[in-house]
Amino acid sequence: MLKSGRLELRILRYAQTVDDSRGMPTSWGALWEALQTAVDNACRLTDGELLDALKLLHKEGRLRLRKWDETRRGFVEYEEGRTVEGEFFYRGEFWLLITPEGRRYCEELQAEEESEPEPKRPIGFR
Repeated sequence: MLKSGRLELRILRYAQTVDDSRGMPTSWGALWEALQTAVDNACRLTDGELLDALKLLHKEGRLRLRKWDETRRGFVEYEEGRTVEGEFFYRGEFWLLITPEGRRYCEELQAEEESEPEPKRPIGFR
């Protein structure tokens, strides 16, 4: 499985860790920290990779990205090109809400991951 697929799977799993119709509240730091060790021990996760994965999952309708707006007293959806990314992702809390399409995609990625052969370990001393 590609690193990007592994990252998307971990994001979708993270979004499902609470059973709340509003979604999973998180911050950039909390999300990054939770995903860093889960993605791939051999490759470091970058901010750009995480941001790209979130935006792609949202664009494909697999994950809703929302932020609570006190002045409106409700959630505001992330809109590519219209939302200020720094304000949305890097300041305060935002919410991840997996969609039905996202649940199905998560299952597909999980099946792909489970079908991968175990990596072979070298024999001998080094």
